[in-house]
Formats: sequence, structure tokens, C-alpha cells
Amino acid sequence: MDTIVVGIDVSKDRLDVAVRPSGEAFAVERNAAGLDRLTERLRMLSPHLVALEATGDALSHKGRGHKYEKRS
Repeated sequence: MDTIVVGIDVSKDRLDVAVRPSGEAFAVERNAAGLDRLTERLRMLSPHLVALEATGDALSHKGRGHKYEKRS
């Protein structure tokens, strides 16, 4: 089984998501509904690692509720 890695580019209005090694890409709005959609997709993918740029605490707090570990 391949190791699944997700990269997230954070912008003002949306989150652009890339999944490797599949090459899948999608975007969600940067609001509560978009974060819920992203969380569901991450649950389905069960990635080994999710990497995103530093954004402050907003996204890390959302992730903690779903057993994702914040790494510095």
C-alpha cells in the first residue's frame, strides 16, 4: 500500500488540496462548511501525513477535534 500524503495551500477564501501519490486535487471553501468537507475527505483518505503552511491556530483547532496531531 502506498503512503498517502496530503498538501494544503491556504488562501483567503479557499483551501487547495493535493493528494499524493494519486494526483487527486480538489478545493474547499475556507469556512466552517468547507472545513467539514475537508475533514470528511481526510477521513476517507486516511493519509499518513497532512502538510499545510502556517496559518495560526484556526485550522489546527479544527483538526484536533478529529484526532489529527499538530506538528510544529
